[in-house]
Parts: sequence; C-alpha cells; structure tokens
Amino acid sequence: MKVLKLLLFLLILIFPLGQLTKIPLGIAEVNLYLQDLIIFPLVIFWLVWHLKRKKAFIRPPLFWPIIAFSLCAWLSLLVNLPRLNSWEAVVSFLYLLRWVFYAGVYFVVYEIADRRFFGFLYLAGLITAILGFLQYFLYPNLRNLSYLGWDPHYYRLFGSFFDPGFVGVILVLTLILLTCQPQKGRVFWWGLTYLALALTYARSAYLAFMGGMALLAYFKKSLKLLVAVSFLVLVTIFLIPRFPSEGTNLGRQKSVEARFLNWQQSLAIFRDSPIFGVGFNAYRYAQRDKGFIDREKWQETHAGAGGDSSLLFVLATTGILGFLTYLWLLGEILKYHLRNPLIVASLGAVLIHSFFNNSLFYPWVMLWLWILLGVSTKLRAYK
Repeated sequence: MKVLKLLLFLLILIFPLGQLTKIPLGIAEVNLYLQDLIIFPLVIFWLVWHLKRKKAFIRPPLFWPIIAFSLCAWLSLLVNLPRLNSWEAVVSFLYLLRWVFYAGVYFVVYEIADRRFFGFLYLAGLITAILGFLQYFLYPNLRNLSYLGWDPHYYRLFGSFFDPGFVGVILVLTLILLTCQPQKGRVFWWGLTYLALALTYARSAYLAFMGGMALLAYFKKSLKLLVAVSFLVLVTIFLIPRFPSEGTNLGRQKSVEARFLNWQQSLAIFRDSPIFGVGFNAYRYAQRDKGFIDREKWQETHAGAGGDSSLLFVLATTGILGFLTYLWLLGEILKYHLRNPLIVASLGAVLIHSFFNNSLFYPWVMLWLWILLGVSTKLRAYK
C-alpha cells in the first residue's frame, strides 16, 4: 500500500514537467515519458498486491465500459494487422497498451487514494502555471525547436508542454478544481492561473473554460458566476497584449481552416474502414498512406499520431463499434457523477476542448481525469 501511494505521489509530482520528462529513444514514432515508467509498475504492483491479499475485487462503476473499449481497440488493431508491417503493429500496440495502463490508474486510485489527492492535483496545476510564466518571460520563442516537430509558437505561454492548447486545458482543469475545492489563498491562485490561461491565446482553452464554468454556474444556480465569467473573458479578449505574432491574433483564420481540413481527413480515413477503423492506434500510418502528412517528416511530426478531434480520432481508429463503446464510457461517467459538479464541469470542459485538440487521449489530461474520477468515485462509494 505504501509503495503504491508513493508511486502515485511521484506521478503527480512530475506531472507539471510535461514534455520535459520525455525520454529520448532515438525512435521517431515512439514517445516515452517518465510518467509512463511510473504508471506501468504502479498498475502491475497493484495487481500483485491484489493477488496477495486474496480479497474479492470490488468493481468500480467504469469497469465494464473500460474493458469493453479496450477490447474494441484491440479488435480494431487485430483486424488491421494484415495491412501493417511488424514494426507498425508493435508501435500501434504500444499506444493501445498506454491507454490501458492509464485507465488502470483509475482502479488503483479508486482503492488506495483519498481526498488529499485533490490537493496534490491542485498543486500540480499551480506549478504548471508557474512554470508557464517562467517560460513566457524567459523563453517566449519555440521557433528554434521546429526541427523537432513543434509548432513555432511566439510570445505565447506554452509552458513545459510546448503547446498552448494543451497547457491551456490543464490550466482550465486547475481553475475548475480551485472553484470546486476551497483551498487556502484560492482567490490569489485562481487569478494567477487564469492569467496564465489568458496568455496561452488558445481559443479552444478559452471555450473549454467558459463551458466548464457555465456548468458550474448551472450546478450552483448562480447567474452571477456566469455573468462574471463572461465579463472576465470579454475583458481578457480586449486587454490581452498583442505581439507581432500570428499566434497572438485571436482572429486568426489559418488555424480554423486547418481544423476543418483535419476533421475532413479524419472522416475520410473513417470512410475507408467504417466498422473497425484503421486500428488503435495506427492513425499515423493511415495519414501517411493517404498523403495527409508530409511523407518526409511523417515520423517526426507531433500531429501524426492523432487527429484534432478526439471523437473523430476514435471513429477513425476503432470504427463505429469502438466509437459507440467509447460513448458508452463517457455516458457512464456522466451518469454516475451526474450530481458531481467537479466531474461534470471537468469532463465537459475537456469534451469542448477535444473538438479542436486530441485532448481526451493526451497523456496528462487522461492522467488528470482518471485520478479525479478514481477519488470522486471512492468518496461517493464510501459516504
């Protein structure tokens, strides 16, 4: 038990380091992070601990939906093995394995965590914001890392995640947690985290923030909260500094056009394999084969392994069967936690964000949500 709790604590401790924990393997298509090396033994040790206890396993509410989607994802890959070479099949399987182990964190947290882990997530989110400010003032230009596949962000807060959109959704989840779970100095830290969010210039994160806070306003029956948040976002749009950078132009059209094109490409991939999809996660190879990504840089680009819409990504990689199963998983989360504002607002915000970024399958977002769900489910079960 102590080892499991220590591993969980270490997992949250390194969370704010984001892409800085990437372990160079010299393999372009495979990304391995330090948190992966903690999650794998965490879940394995938990299984061994269970076997030694010889105690009946109490299935949490999401047990069957998680198992069902895992099986559908495996089936989709199995069906598509003939069109993949051995290396491509191994890489695709590793992505599937990662999703299974990340979902396993939910089971571990459900059994051994407690309310203190809300506080750990809260600290992880605040450190993410602080690191974001350090990057914004000390390293505002990501252009010199373009050769590694990163977008050339300039004068935007992208933090240790090297992406304004993804660091933005982490900050949104932090703001929702701060709003729902009173903490010492909450007003100051809330304002600081919101300022970090504003400096991302990520419109998808702004929308996720407004959606999440609107859901909290509904739960609290507070029109004042809704008006205050709307006013805050409006003031932010007018007062946020503008720099000679396309990324700081909130009216930019290129990214909108790119999103529409990406959605169309995801649907085109789905139409080729509507029942089982192209295999979870063989999306990079499907994009390469269709010429949707640069054939010279298809291995390095960070946009290769996923689409800009999480639900379209599920549809394209696992087909109708996997898509319906994944919707069942999301539906069961909302059904079980329908009266929990923290879960509904957090998932709602991520779902909104996932229309524009592959947030639902972003490792750090998955980790945050599984921990949040595990603790919330346990607190409800043992009331």
